[in-house]
Amino acid sequence: MEKIKINEKLYDLVINGVQLTDQGGRVIFQPAAVTFAEIEADVKATKAITVLDDAGEPILTRSDLVYAGRLAKDDNYVVGTEQVQTGTDPESGDPITETRDVIGMVMIAEFRAPDLREELAATKAQLAYVAMMGGIDLEEV
Repeated sequence: MEKIKINEKLYDLVINGVQLTDQGGRVIFQPAAVTFAEIEADVKATKAITVLDDAGEPILTRSDLVYAGRLAKDDNYVVGTEQVQTGTDPESGDPITETRDVIGMVMIAEFRAPDLREELAATKAQLAYVAMMGGIDLEEV
């Protein structure tokens, strides 16, 4: 199962759980034993979203998005499917199966591209840091 790393914590993704475009989107994952408040703190503090394959290797990293301020819990989300034996064929003795949805709880976190104000604030912070490290007084420049 693919996993998603948000603020250095790993969560199990659901099928089609990464729905991101250039402008943002959402990720859908299972929270395990983590509380809503803990997940909210993680998504607010995250600097990057990393998707890991079954072997734990990164297959996607997005550091160009910010938390959109929307986190939702869904207790009745289809997290997968399973084959269930519903009977036996009387003539052949072969099992009769059907595919059923597996319902579980998920968290849906939405992300978006930063707006111009946020990008400007980040650039100012970087400039102030460089100036401080270089001993440059920005007021005089």
